[in-house]
Amino acid sequence: MKKTAIITGGNKGIGLGITEAFFEAGYHVVVGARQKIDLSRFADRVRFVSTNVCQESDHDKLVKEAISWTGRLDVYINNAGFSEWRPIENID
Repeated sequence: MKKTAIITGGNKGIGLGITEAFFEAGYHVVVGARQKIDLSRFADRVRFVSTNVCQESDHDKLVKEAISWTGRLDVYINNAGFSEWRPIENID
């Protein structure tokens, strides 16, 4: 049985590189991101789930998708980033 990985922000940049590496290693991959890209080159082993990493419920949604799809979850890479621009004095 193939292993399963979740990669947030796996649709571009470093995250896409991570997605490609896990795909090449034989994993099923669930990509969680805000913007969908064409994943057809990954055949049937990569799925996209619209995700806002600021919402805890979206992380739960990713885990549920991975387990319902493959019956397991072996790796979770929280690669997605976000920025909140405000004065440094207001950041806790």
